[in-house]
Amino acid sequence: MSGTFPSSPGFQAVNFKINTPTLTSETLSGKKRRVGMGHSYYTFTVKFPNQTAYNMGPVLGFVAAQYGQLDNFSIVLPEISYSKNTTLGSISVVTSGAKAIGDNSVNVSGIAPGDQFLFAGDFIKFANHSKVYMVTADWVSGQPLYFSGSLVSAVPSGTQIIFNAVPFNVILDGDVQEYEVGFGGITTLQLDMREVW
Repeated sequence: MSGTFPSSPGFQAVNFKINTPTLTSETLSGKKRRVGMGHSYYTFTVKFPNQTAYNMGPVLGFVAAQYGQLDNFSIVLPEISYSKNTTLGSISVVTSGAKAIGDNSVNVSGIAPGDQFLFAGDFIKFANHSKVYMVTADWVSGQPLYFSGSLVSAVPSGTQIIFNAVPFNVILDGDVQEYEVGFGGITTLQLDMREVW
């Protein structure tokens, strides 16, 4: 199917994980060799409060339409998808200068000198591709914006930076989705998801 995950009913909690694949080997002397893959991806479990089967219906229908891990969709996570800077509103912030695949910082324009933009731990997305990145250091005016991982595709100059209601492009992480229906039709559900791009 694809589409956007239903916003109602809302989540009770999100268990969020940062996955950073690394190859490691250890010699007989105990020396450890580590090679990073240069990318991180996110997995998470969304947990819903107990709901009636009627209220849970839109989520269950959406999940069934994804055919397990076959289709990808977007989801905006409460708290996580939003910047900690609540004063920004809906300003337009864009990249200043092009960046190539593999880079892990961009220059920013659209923010007045001296204004705070993003904080370490905020998530961003560039309008020209679907990967989400985590900001690794508070942005300081006149400095690059640093983020985790490295660009999976080039970012041209003037590309919009999405920093509020950042949509994660995901699939269901597994082919079996289970829910429990108790007395009175009260339904319990949690779903595992994995970022894809």
